[in-house]
Amino acid sequence: MKTICPSRGTLLFIFSAVLLLRSMPSQAQTETHPCILYLAQERETIRNRLDRPPYAGWRDQLILQADVALNSWNKTDVPKVTQAYYSKMLAGAYVFTDSTQVNHNTYGSEAAKALASIPNGSYKNFFSSSGDLEISEAAVHWAEAYDMLRGDGFDFTLGGTQSLESSIRSRLAKLRAYMSKNNPLDIILNPFSDAIAKDFTSCIYYDVAHTDNHHVKLQSAIVVLSLSILDEPGSKGDRNTAQSKLINALGNMTITGDNGEPAGGWAEGPNYHLYSAQQYLPALIALKNMNMNIFDFTTVPELVETHLWLPRIVMPDALTPPFNDNEAAYFDLTGLLYSLHRDSPYRDALFWMWNQYGRAVSPMFLPDYIARFDDTPPAHTDPGALGWTPTGFYPESGFARFRDSWNSNSIYLQFLCKHGEARINGQAHNHPDPNTFILHAYGNMLLMDSGYGGWAYHDSTRYARNHNLILVDGDGPPAASQGGNLNFWQANSSDARLDRYFTDPVLDYAHSVTQYQSASFERTVLFPLHRYFFLYDRITGAQNRTFTLLLHGNGGGTSGGTFTSLDSGARWEQDKASVRTFTVGSSPLTFAAADMKHAVYSRSFLSHTVLEVTQNTSDARFLTLLYPQPKGAASPGISAANVSHEKGISLAFGDTTDYGVMHADSTAMTLAAGKGSYSTDADCFLARIVAPDRLLDYSIINGTFVVSGQDTLVRSLNPLNLTASYASPNAISGFLQINVQTSITLSGIRASKVFFQGKEITFTPLFNAVRFTLIGEGQWRVEGSIGSQTLQPPKNVSVTDVANDNGHRLHLTWSKSPSENDGLVDWYRIYRSRNPVLTDPILFPKNVPVDSLLALESMFTVLVDSIKAGITEYIDGVYYNGAPYYYWIQAVGSGAKSLKAAAYILTFVENTPAGFWVGDPYPNPFNPVSQINYFIPEDARVIISVYTVTGQRVTILRDEVSKAGRYSCTWFTNGIPSGIYFVKISAGRYTAIKKMALVK
Repeated sequence: MKTICPSRGTLLFIFSAVLLLRSMPSQAQTETHPCILYLAQERETIRNRLDRPPYAGWRDQLILQADVALNSWNKTDVPKVTQAYYSKMLAGAYVFTDSTQVNHNTYGSEAAKALASIPNGSYKNFFSSSGDLEISEAAVHWAEAYDMLRGDGFDFTLGGTQSLESSIRSRLAKLRAYMSKNNPLDIILNPFSDAIAKDFTSCIYYDVAHTDNHHVKLQSAIVVLSLSILDEPGSKGDRNTAQSKLINALGNMTITGDNGEPAGGWAEGPNYHLYSAQQYLPALIALKNMNMNIFDFTTVPELVETHLWLPRIVMPDALTPPFNDNEAAYFDLTGLLYSLHRDSPYRDALFWMWNQYGRAVSPMFLPDYIARFDDTPPAHTDPGALGWTPTGFYPESGFARFRDSWNSNSIYLQFLCKHGEARINGQAHNHPDPNTFILHAYGNMLLMDSGYGGWAYHDSTRYARNHNLILVDGDGPPAASQGGNLNFWQANSSDARLDRYFTDPVLDYAHSVTQYQSASFERTVLFPLHRYFFLYDRITGAQNRTFTLLLHGNGGGTSGGTFTSLDSGARWEQDKASVRTFTVGSSPLTFAAADMKHAVYSRSFLSHTVLEVTQNTSDARFLTLLYPQPKGAASPGISAANVSHEKGISLAFGDTTDYGVMHADSTAMTLAAGKGSYSTDADCFLARIVAPDRLLDYSIINGTFVVSGQDTLVRSLNPLNLTASYASPNAISGFLQINVQTSITLSGIRASKVFFQGKEITFTPLFNAVRFTLIGEGQWRVEGSIGSQTLQPPKNVSVTDVANDNGHRLHLTWSKSPSENDGLVDWYRIYRSRNPVLTDPILFPKNVPVDSLLALESMFTVLVDSIKAGITEYIDGVYYNGAPYYYWIQAVGSGAKSLKAAAYILTFVENTPAGFWVGDPYPNPFNPVSQINYFIPEDARVIISVYTVTGQRVTILRDEVSKAGRYSCTWFTNGIPSGIYFVKISAGRYTAIKKMALVK
């Protein structure tokens, strides 16, 4: 069993110190209150900030929860674990209010009475079949409630008799003793004892080197219970034992890489991490508060990396990706983690994740946030400002993250390549999913793992057929199984290893390998220009077999989206976005569709349509396009490419066509593209070409050459991965990856300088070519003369508003490029943006929803259209009034392109509102979460409050000064009763009110 370690260098020191402290006399440990949520010396600071946001809003929500608890905690139909939660709410309301607050003393006395109702034995009669988990949760709530009351000097006689506190402590001590007896030996030695291992089967495993969330939660609860009554007999010993077991359990759940360094990740997946953290965080915070055994978890890299894993994997909608037995859950503890990890240089990423979902706080954590939240504004607005690239690779954690940006509407693909601890220690919750993936784009989940409907439905979605992988004769890697003498769960799946990867403006790339069903699998994920994906699957088997590629789209069935079967693929569409797939194979393909269960966003099972793409061969190859786009957007022309020997896919964007080609044997393949042709021996070849035959960029994966017509673009003595871009008129640049010292020849440029990994290197000039030798990976650049004629840009670009059309059309005019007189201009490209900074252009479809327009045009420069030479005007339709639009026009043709000539126009319509806009809440009616989008045209203090129909304020969702722009705010309503509510949004001189219906 692994022990979590601060680092290899400090491991022996810290844990030797732990052992030394354990051997010290027990009287060195003294019971102190408060010690769990906060310390006595922090009380004044906490109280002084209670009347300002965000603490005031959390206190108001806590009081609402306590008011519900006043009338509910002692009802016979309320489960014990809920009663324990109510005791925490009541105690929190007592300590975070004062005598001027209505019900202040009542909160305290009712919290004490709730604590006096802790079972005094026969615990299994008070909890469900998964009672060890419920007891762990309840125990932490009860301990926190007692610690708050005792630490605040509560007079327990207000809740009953003089002996009330003694009764509470006795019950807490008896519960601690019961939970601490989880060793089968305890039962053998004393079969008549009251012990958790006797009542709940799972607890018999607690002293075996076999840990999961049960172990983490139980040992956390014993630690917290012991600290709350440390002077009671047995508490010190139980605390020491539980702390040791908790550290070991956390070590088994967190991921250490093959190199022995912390890698980040939770073996059971993010939702079970949240489930476990609900108990282990209070335990670790309390240990740090009490300086117990000098275990400060915020300095342990293994735990720090596990917490930073959350913003690394989070989807654009701020939910954690649903893989293994996990739902797409909101991890609302990230705001608290931001506050705790004060010394981490990357803690702002935790705040960013929390902020993305509207800074929601679950009711059970309200006291925690009030006590511990650090409202110091983060220095960085998103992970990109911390130096994190949108695409990232974490081979030892077992995943790669592809993103085009950190925006909430970004394109996102999580590629799962789990091995070792990340797979094995997931045990019962591990799914057979080597090389599977999840695709989320433009606000929707589009391709998914099938999700988790709760443990009772564990067997509904945990098999190979439920994942985006490849079956062999109908079977995939085996699922987890239960058996052996102790009936343990075993993760029986296959390791997948991410062995090669890079990120570059032209292409992000990752390659992973795995084996199952006596076949070897390689999956390559390609992200050209950060716009869409190609999957290249290469399967090698020993005999002729049936290989079935599975694509689980979020549409069809009862999913709420649609599924449409199309040529060589399909389209799945949801409310905001869609994805188009297109697959070609090395052998003839058959396509079929079937509905299958999932529970990605809730525990209510829905169904979706899975596309099955099959070929029969001994060695199979699949090349699959995944093209996501906003709903209603115009699709590129997608078809099979014209390739000799092998198969490929083309995407036509106006005058530009992208190609993806796969290769399977030793015969060079040739791609016919426009008026040109390209031959290569690469496994994959990608190219982007402007009509008729100008090459903008290309990528080769595991190849040695590319020939264009009679010209050799690149040649290497050993296979390499390479991207090449011709974006600069006097340089060729890209990324190069090669693991053997190799001579590389690059043609089409007269070189003056060559750079690799940021350093100038030596080279040999050749006629219209350059040769250099290197090994490794990194950015490369060859500067010199490419030799293509540079076109002159168009002149006198202007934009005017078309009169009497309500402002939605703009008239662009320009003077032709002087190069047009020489017959060198074929097209004029028109670009626009709502951002004055010119970015790498992307294709933007016409007639899209306003929300998509606002999101995309605020981030990107988009290619509106391509107009043939000879035309010098264009009418462009826009959807948003009162906003600045920036335009650029570029001449292209004859294998060259001009600089982009800029113009500027501010569209405006008389009587148009100044720009303040509040969207309708969505969903509405809702339960338990709804989101409101709004736009403010100027810097202002924004206050968002929720009121009942009688005008009583329920909560303040937001109170902050915001810069002009678009925002989202989420209301998380756990514990709020059903009914009609009104949300008031005030932004300086603007106000709007929206009606919302909470239906449970």
